Amino acid sequence: MLQFRPDSCKDAAEAPPNGACVAVSARWRHEMADGSWIPQQAALSEQEVRILRALADDARTTNAALAESVGIPASTCLMRVQGLRERDVVRGFHADVDRRALGLGLEVLVAVELAEQSSAATGRFLAACRTLDRVMAAMQVSGDHHYLLQVYAASTDELLATVIAPLEALPEVRRTNTTIVFEHWRRQSVLGGMAAT
Repeated sequence: MLQFRPDSCKDAAEAPPNGACVAVSARWRHEMADGSWIPQQAALSEQEVRILRALADDARTTNAALAESVGIPASTCLMRVQGLRERDVVRGFHADVDRRALGLGLEVLVAVELAEQSSAATGRFLAACRTLDRVMAAMQVSGDHHYLLQVYAASTDELLATVIAPLEALPEVRRTNTTIVFEHWRRQSVLGGMAAT
């Protein structure tokens, strides 16, 4: 259940339909029942979507080049990018490292069924996953398994020694199922068919 804190709206136009809001980073946010905060979904202008597409193509571009490619003044572009970062729409800029150049030629998905799904058991399992250097991501999923792990390794021997054996030794893990990835295609940007709102 969402709760709203009706304190500091500076402008009635900012308020959600029920009239309550909190001014946080120039945007109101929802307060969850547990006290955590989630940002209100940000509406993106056409300029912002064009900026995001250009940054997805080349995050190292200069502000001047970005502004030119989007067709807006450099000062406006800089303000828009800063606004996107402040609203956590752009969360960072990353180097795309080829894992094979590091000798990690094997990509594997490890499906994990937990012995129990309590918060404590799940927390211990995820803490253990974070200690395994070859585990790149852990995703909670529906279906026969509870988690899907993305793993990079140099070989099947390394995979067994550094990931599978430690996982299967955990009391929280009932069983694992390993799938080798032969080919991996990934969209570089979530902006595929996204339009401005």
